[in-house]
Amino acid sequence: MGDNELILMDGELRSLEGIANGLDVNRRWLPPQPHAEYVLRAIEAGLGVVFNVGHEESPLVRFEDGGSIALTALRYEEIPERGWEFISTGDDLGEGQTKYRDVCSSISTLKREFKERPELVHDDVNYLHELIDNACYMIGRLHKRVMEYVNFNSRVVKVDDSLDFGLDGLEIPSINISDETAEELKDSLSCYSTDDVKSNLEYLENLAETIRDVAQKLEGCAGEYKSVAIKIGQSCKGKFNTEVGQLYLEIKGGRNWVL
Repeated sequence: MGDNELILMDGELRSLEGIANGLDVNRRWLPPQPHAEYVLRAIEAGLGVVFNVGHEESPLVRFEDGGSIALTALRYEEIPERGWEFISTGDDLGEGQTKYRDVCSSISTLKREFKERPELVHDDVNYLHELIDNACYMIGRLHKRVMEYVNFNSRVVKVDDSLDFGLDGLEIPSINISDETAEELKDSLSCYSTDDVKSNLEYLENLAETIRDVAQKLEGCAGEYKSVAIKIGQSCKGKFNTEVGQLYLEIKGGRNWVL
């Protein structure tokens, strides 16, 4: 079952008060229904965590795919080529916030804008740059999470080598590739005319796909390590006061993982 199918399961919408309690946030920060319900279902499915940033600021929903969206601006909508996805309706994204929950949605939107609105390089190139910067930010978060998994795995194996699931050979892509490609893409857009976009569409799309490729490889690595982390959690058999158990709770954090 895919993430979208999991979130869109049949069922009644819960009350906003119940959702606020489930997310452990003040009700005033919730998006309207049915979006609030979908957010809670996503958190329950382990797709992200709610992060409080300040008393007078909307909490952020930080998705496992790298995106970080203010809860109050979060909506669950159908977008072209991607289907149902979480997006931000905020006009001014704050520091550490993204328009979409994952890199693929940012890149798909970017490529669609190249085709359908090439005049944006003249009218609003900053918007195109923001989509690219969002993708790089999410890749950075993904890479950081993968390295946390690597450290966790290494520490666990030192304690109990029977929990070595052979992930040492897993190749972790360098984010230098996506960062350098993003700069090349932004530089090109900054000096292109509308006609340049049209005549260099394949070149621009290839650069965008290079960024997406890094993200997808990192998502694959994160998925492999997460699966192993859950297996390690299962090996604790409910007893987390051991060294391995404590390491598991540390890597799990506030995520809703089902053992």
